[in-house]
Amino acid sequence: GGYLNDGEVFDPIKNKQTEIGVKYKSGKFLNTLSYFDLSQGSYIKESIDKGDIYTQDGENKFRGVEWTFTGNIDRKWNVMGGIMYLDAVHNKTTGGKYDGYRISGASKWNGVLGLEYNADDDFSVISRAVYNGSSEINNGALKVPSYLTFDLGLKYKTKVNNVPVTFNAMCYNLFDKDYWQAQSGTNYLSLANPRTFMLSAQFDL
Repeated sequence: GGYLNDGEVFDPIKNKQTEIGVKYKSGKFLNTLSYFDLSQGSYIKESIDKGDIYTQDGENKFRGVEWTFTGNIDRKWNVMGGIMYLDAVHNKTTGGKYDGYRISGASKWNGVLGLEYNADDDFSVISRAVYNGSSEINNGALKVPSYLTFDLGLKYKTKVNNVPVTFNAMCYNLFDKDYWQAQSGTNYLSLANPRTFMLSAQFDL
């Protein structure tokens, strides 16, 4: 709403994505290294004499490298995680030269590291650290700081009336950290969720 062309239906946007990667297993560890290149059509606001219009123009370019790993430290401990570098820029006119602005809300660096302890075949504890690097919105006018959060969870396997059940209890944002969260591809910010508890059950019928 609020645009001169309110109600206009746009043609479908075409995206092109290329990925290549390698996997390497050494002992009890599996490593994956991948490169990706994604070209994505974009929407922009344009100002004309009578007001603003919302239209399709330009292109978003996402290029990056991601490394993930998972494995066993010993019989009871598992580790998993990954890190990603992302180069995300916007081209105002498709096929032209990129204007150098980073895509709003796109962090250069993201990472996760998790550690799981299996007390026995039925009970396990998992902890996780999640990092999101700083980003920019509104063509670099505002910088959104990086943040690091921690999660903690429990998993328990049992039976209810001879039906196998797995109970999961998870606490997200364990230390109740306050931070601003950018929405990728937009100029919007949202306040992060506070400490959040979730309980779920999976029945194997």
